[in-house]
Amino acid sequence: MEIRFPIQLKKLRTGLSMSQEDIAGKLYISRQAVSRWESGDATPDMSNLIKLAEIFDCSLDTLVLGTEPKQDNIDDKIDKWWVAIPLVAILGGTIPDIIQAFK
Repeated sequence: MEIRFPIQLKKLRTGLSMSQEDIAGKLYISRQAVSRWESGDATPDMSNLIKLAEIFDCSLDTLVLGTEPKQDNIDDKIDKWWVAIPLVAILGGTIPDIIQAFK
């Protein structure tokens, strides 16, 4: 399995024009610790991973794995509504029933 965290960390950090020192200051750790994370020689604990995700305003999946969150496809939701409305009408349901069915 390819280790993506060091690559993602550096990419996200440089994308915000932050130095290793900037990240270290926000986490109250040494700059050398951030350097070791970026080189793959060490990994942060869970609390620092969470803080990093907050700093970079990204998910843990994005930070650790480099994956982007899936976007909701509005067309899929609209298609579901057009199918549900006639079915509920036939079965005698109401709009609140339809809304509840999709929760």
